[in-house]
Amino acid sequence: MKNIGIIIGLAGFLIACESPTENLDKTAEHLESAVEEMVVEDNFVPINTDEALLATALMAAPEESREGCKVIGFNTEGEFVTFKEGTNEFICLVDDLNNERFSAACYHK
Repeated sequence: MKNIGIIIGLAGFLIACESPTENLDKTAEHLESAVEEMVVEDNFVPINTDEALLATALMAAPEESREGCKVIGFNTEGEFVTFKEGTNEFICLVDDLNNERFSAACYHK
């Protein structure tokens, strides 16, 4: 009788547990919905001015250091310029408008 109780309890426990694949499926669904929420294509703004190049380059820097960063790179005219002189240890590079992929970077001097 004691063994039957243990077997019934164990069977109930196993039935109540979800399989590992069910957990993975739920995790994948959660991640997909999170990514969909992050992608907001309607809010894209073209980077086609020197001001936009400067603003996007500064996004690569730590937020608390952005004000003092030096920003360099090619402007919309294709000339290598200093967009902003810096006062701290960071140098930011603007996006290359000749490359369809976005790339901005920030480096320590």
